[in-house]
Amino acid sequence: MVPLAIVFGGEVYADGALSEEAFYARLRAAPRLPTTAAPAPGAFLEAFLRAEAEAVVCVTLTAKFSGTYSVALQAARLAQEKRPQLEIRVLDSGSVAMGTGFVALAAAGVALQRGDLEMVTAAAEEVCRRVYVIGVLESLHYLAKGGRVPKVAAWASSLLQIKPIIQYWDGDVGLLERARTQPRALSRLLEALAQRVDHDDHLHVAVLHAAAPALAEALAQQVQERFQPQELLIVPFTQVLTAHTGPGLVGLAFYAERAQDGPSPSANAELRASPLDSL
Repeated sequence: MVPLAIVFGGEVYADGALSEEAFYARLRAAPRLPTTAAPAPGAFLEAFLRAEAEAVVCVTLTAKFSGTYSVALQAARLAQEKRPQLEIRVLDSGSVAMGTGFVALAAAGVALQRGDLEMVTAAAEEVCRRVYVIGVLESLHYLAKGGRVPKVAAWASSLLQIKPIIQYWDGDVGLLERARTQPRALSRLLEALAQRVDHDDHLHVAVLHAAAPALAEALAQQVQERFQPQELLIVPFTQVLTAHTGPGLVGLAFYAERAQDGPSPSANAELRASPLDSL
């Protein structure tokens, strides 16, 4: 793991270095949002050179949200200058949170079965094409503070008690729907999951949350009862991502081993027609 960084004022912390209680207390009290930063090339270089292996597969979050992918590529070139025999593949997952995590787990699973570099890379790329992340935001307040949506949109969303539902897929993020209540928003998450997988698929699901463990537990129970996934996890949202979305987020990261690649053309068109900055 090579963590990103969170910067509160002049203090820099690796993602996860602060306790959950300390992080959320600082986030809620901060007059301005913390900033986030990709790891330094040296952090990746150290990780690559420390690997006791003939090859390395490095999976990063989407390059559209972070410079992490380009930094890892730079570090890979430096590592191969020092160890020319070391093969390194850097993969842009096109996703975030456990969307990226599922890509890494798929690659690791093939590696543990002694798959070669091409097999490991192919397994990771296959999940990249299939994985979705869908989340319900508590509000647009933090996205507005970070300049990612207009403040008037955040004000209107709060006034009308609207819960924005966003989706990450194939490197893009877009508005899936605006729900008027949280129960309706969570129900819509399950509907979206059902629309993107078939009943016979081998389904992998992670329930994500940002300081909302009770909601995550309830959502996980509904996922289990309705879909009986092959794998079901409950995973806290990373602190770096929560710095942008704010606490209260609940969502799903998932992929199906036999799902069709990508959403239907109409769903894909809807996402691309409704980017977050138009909220």
